[in-house]
Amino acid sequence: MSDQVTNLFSPESAAPTAGPLIPSKTLAWVGIKVRGIKATKTTGGKYADIELTVADGPYKNRKIWVMICDPYDQLNSEEWRKMAVSAMTRIFESAQVFVVGNPGSYEIFRGKSFQDIAAAMDGKVAACEIKIAADKTGSYPDKNDIAEWLSPNPVSSSVKKFTALIHPEQASDAARGEFLKVPAGAPVAPAWAAGAPTPAAPAATLAATPEADPAVASQPAQPVATAPVAAGWTPPAPVATTAPAGPAPAAPGAKPAWMQ
Repeated sequence: MSDQVTNLFSPESAAPTAGPLIPSKTLAWVGIKVRGIKATKTTGGKYADIELTVADGPYKNRKIWVMICDPYDQLNSEEWRKMAVSAMTRIFESAQVFVVGNPGSYEIFRGKSFQDIAAAMDGKVAACEIKIAADKTGSYPDKNDIAEWLSPNPVSSSVKKFTALIHPEQASDAARGEFLKVPAGAPVAPAWAAGAPTPAAPAATLAATPEADPAVASQPAQPVATAPVAAGWTPPAPVATTAPAGPAPAAPGAKPAWMQ
């Protein structure tokens, strides 16, 4: 009789149980999925809503959610816009979209919109250091966040950590390759960017230069063209992650609802 009166269910009974957080100072490769361009509730400034998936190691397939703001949008603070340029510079360097030692490769996004740049980030694999972030108000539980994006660029303050990450025992090319497998015929562009122009041939960037990192802005200029890239590094292939099933592609030139 007692079994019949026991209540088994509650609004939280089907909620997923979160595992322990990834420890701070963990170095990892993460796959980048841009879920869309959104606006903040405070100022209305635009940002890319990004889901990160750890690509290998003991925390493989764990998720982290971050925001990278639109550095063109004046509704975002100047500090946040500078942080965004730094983050995207390092992401594109570790994904070898920007080629360290080739300043011309940093020109690819000249004249491109933030939507174009966000679409180019989607599907890339980048190096990072993970941290545990505490909510200052105490209203929310601690969560994982990105402490620093890592880069092979010698002028970056993160190059030593990047070199540590590429040790074969810590970052396996085979594991990253498995994460990046794309079925034949899978779309390259993310669904949220349907109809957005693809970044074209070099044309300088939105202040994305090898010296764009604010952490090293005060350092003397260094000759990037002759600087050695971190030894032993094999960059991940710049291909897209598997796109989730969704509606059929829109007609050529059509724009998704969030771009109207």
